[in-house]
Amino acid sequence: MAISATSSSMCKRMTKPIIPGFEIIKKLGQGGMAIVWLARQLSLDRMVAIKVLLPRFAMAPEEVARFRTEAQAAARLKHPGIVQVYDASVSDNSYYFVMEYIDGYTVGEWVRRKGTLSEHDALLVAEHVCEALGYAWDRAQIIHCDIKPDNVLIDADGTVKVTDLGLARTLNAMSTDVIEEEYVLGTPSYMSPEQARGDAYLDFRADIYSLGAMLYHLVTGQRMFAEQGNDAALELQITGTVPDPMDVVPTVSKPLCWLIERLLAKDPDKRGESWSSVQADIRRVAHGLPPYNVLHAEDTSTVERSPQRTAINEDHLKRLQVAEKPRLSSIIRTTLCTAVVAVAMAAAIKMYMTHSNVQPPATAPSSPPTATNKPATAPTPRDYAKAKEMEESLIELKRSGNYAEAEKQIAEFSSNLPNAQELKARWSKELKWHRDHIGSRIRPEHRNNN
Repeated sequence: MAISATSSSMCKRMTKPIIPGFEIIKKLGQGGMAIVWLARQLSLDRMVAIKVLLPRFAMAPEEVARFRTEAQAAARLKHPGIVQVYDASVSDNSYYFVMEYIDGYTVGEWVRRKGTLSEHDALLVAEHVCEALGYAWDRAQIIHCDIKPDNVLIDADGTVKVTDLGLARTLNAMSTDVIEEEYVLGTPSYMSPEQARGDAYLDFRADIYSLGAMLYHLVTGQRMFAEQGNDAALELQITGTVPDPMDVVPTVSKPLCWLIERLLAKDPDKRGESWSSVQADIRRVAHGLPPYNVLHAEDTSTVERSPQRTAINEDHLKRLQVAEKPRLSSIIRTTLCTAVVAVAMAAAIKMYMTHSNVQPPATAPSSPPTATNKPATAPTPRDYAKAKEMEESLIELKRSGNYAEAEKQIAEFSSNLPNAQELKARWSKELKWHRDHIGSRIRPEHRNNN
């Protein structure tokens, strides 16, 4: 349930609650478990949103516990991309918590008005959600479990914020009993296969899948398996497929299709090793470049691969698949072998020169490299791996606010890295922005045309 000013017209009239210290103004939204009210906090004279658990759930311990979990999870996270919780309490058997009021609209409302979002806007939203969820996981190992357009807000300044942590879980707090009871909670069109199965333990990769499902919705205008009932949709998340985005909307780019296909991999291990790696791929696609990693032909995804992409699959993999780092022992063996061969060759040449009348040719002066004789320096898989590591490192440094170290790394960029100049210029500009502003935003021209 999102906290949006524009959703209040959809709510039914009901009696305003009485909460000490607050003036209740109007209802903003209602979900399955709670109602959100717009209120003024009298002590600080500021507008807030108050989420109140519905009376029928107040006597159910498991629902109260879930409600408290949402408040506690959000309160632990201090990030500009996550709706903040200020306080939580109970009054007259009414459980509630007070949170930041977002005067804006949900991404769900945006896509319903427009039909589809442009790639630029969809990827910008995805990057901000990725940033917020990466922070939640790195800081407290929290997973959201219900990422979807209606749970992502854009405020009046264009800041993207994640809300509704009602199903959020921490890795350490999971138990089989809780999962068995809660496994159907969530939104089937965006649930990962492991969440749909009711797996006992989930991690951040379940949210990566949901992010992929949201991206699919934003650029195609279609929710995955939306035409099916909830039970059928859950089963299809495990075994089914949806058309390639470019077969639904022909203008969707191939790089974005590669990205969505990977995020929607059935196997969690294939989606991304970290939020930083996913964010690095989102950034590349946003700049017209293919993601660092794509799925192999034998890997399974919820996205069917279009023939238009199959034709370039093998070439794409050869150029972009990140090479595994060689083991130290392999490096030592290779170095020793090279040294032995070099010594042997040097000895053979010396013996040959000593026992023959053949004199070595005079060394010709070397000419400076020109456009015709300069050796080719096409990026290798190792270069792509290094570029990927550098971008992930910069993402982590930016997230932690360590701009000085990030700028130092940018200054040390190697010209041999793929798209080195573009990468260097882009990051220099972005870090300057972040030094002057907290986070980036949806630009006003995009917000005005929603």
